[in-house]
Amino acid sequence: MSKHEKSFGEKILVIVVVLVFIAALAGIGVTIYKLFGNVQEETKKGETTGFVVDYQDKTLEESAGGVVFTETETFSIRQSGADSAISAKIYAKKLPEDYEWKFAKEGQETPDTYRWNTDFVGEDFTEYFDVAIDQDENTVTVTGTVKELLTSYAARRDATLEPMSALPNEDMFVLEIMAGNHSMAIGFHVYAPIYSLALEKLSFC
Repeated sequence: MSKHEKSFGEKILVIVVVLVFIAALAGIGVTIYKLFGNVQEETKKGETTGFVVDYQDKTLEESAGGVVFTETETFSIRQSGADSAISAKIYAKKLPEDYEWKFAKEGQETPDTYRWNTDFVGEDFTEYFDVAIDQDENTVTVTGTVKELLTSYAARRDATLEPMSALPNEDMFVLEIMAGNHSMAIGFHVYAPIYSLALEKLSFC
C-alpha cells in the first residue's frame, strides 16, 4: 500500500469515527429528552394554580368569573407550598354587549363618547382601584366602584363624567392574582353602595 493510500484510509477512518460519535451523542440526547420531557409533560398536565382563593363564603381553585361585591372585597390566598410573594393587577374585560358613557370638557358643546369594548378592554386599571396586598396575611383587598373609576379617568383628562345609564350586570373587570409562577384570573363586577332614607309622614297643624 502506498503512502498516499494509507493517508487517505486514515482520513476515512477518522471521519467514520467522528460520525459514529455524533450519532451516539444524538441518541443520548433523544433518550434524555424522552425521559425528562415526558416527566415535564406529565407535570404540566396535572399542574394546578398552586393556590386557592377564598372570598365571602366561596373558594376558587381555578380561574373563574361571576364574582360580585359592593365597593370592597378581600380575597385570601392559600398557597400549596412555601408562601411566595403575592402581586395583583386589574384590567377591563370585554362585555357581551358594549356599554357607553360620556365625558364633557369645559366649553365643549358635544361630550366625548366612550365605549367599554372599544376603548377600555384589556387596559390596566389597577391604579384606579385601591388594591391593598398584605403579604403577611396573604390577602388582596380591592376597593372602588365603576363610577369612581370613570370619574377619576375623566378628571385625569380635564373632563367630567356625564350621568350614566344602568351598568351591565356582567363581569367588567378581571383581577389577576399572582403568587410565584402561578396565577389566577377572577372576573368581577362591583356595585356602588346604595343608601336609602326612611321618610316619616309629617302632619302640620
